[in-house]
Amino acid sequence: MSSLLDSLLAKSPVRPLQEHMALCFACIEQLDDYIQASSKGDWALAQSIHDAIIENEKKADETKNTIRTNLPSSLLLPFARSDVIALLTMQDKLANRAKEIAVLTLGRKLTFPESLQANFYNYFNACKTAAGAAKRAIDELDDIVQSGFGKTEYKILLQLIEKLDVLEEECNQMQVKLRADIMPLEAELPPINVMFLYNVVNLVGEISNVAERIGNRLLILVSK
Repeated sequence: MSSLLDSLLAKSPVRPLQEHMALCFACIEQLDDYIQASSKGDWALAQSIHDAIIENEKKADETKNTIRTNLPSSLLLPFARSDVIALLTMQDKLANRAKEIAVLTLGRKLTFPESLQANFYNYFNACKTAAGAAKRAIDELDDIVQSGFGKTEYKILLQLIEKLDVLEEECNQMQVKLRADIMPLEAELPPINVMFLYNVVNLVGEISNVAERIGNRLLILVSK
């Protein structure tokens, strides 16, 4: 992996950025499987998926460090080194959030009350959709570079970034609704569990927030 990334970085940071983003998004996809397993009380399967998330997050970290270490101080492409690193750092937060959610909930075998599970999964799925849109935006970098930053390819990227803004706002609204749905159940649940449920809601919401920030960082990258 390292030698491949080294050779790619000598030419362009685009492919390594895309490879890193693929690893980060894989953690979000695995978190989907984890949530479904844990909601069914299948903690053995949840443990296995948790371990896979940890492994992918570690690979994403290793890839991030390789890119940072080997990124040339000056690039032939019109990308500032600082902007590439900023985008890379933002991408990495997706993997970090997936890991944090899995670690937090597995340690306490924490699940949402049955009456809220459908709403919680819909909320997570919306945030996952935002992360997927961010990945598609990163995947568009190839076409933009190859076209010499052509207007058509740039317009496609702008549309994806605008979609990220819409998705992030939808996720925010779902977060507010889910938090409101938890409140009436506070008296029935252990107080410490309530605190952790709110924490999970916030961490899931961070997935869509990070996705939007990736879009913003990407726009900065290609606009200079």
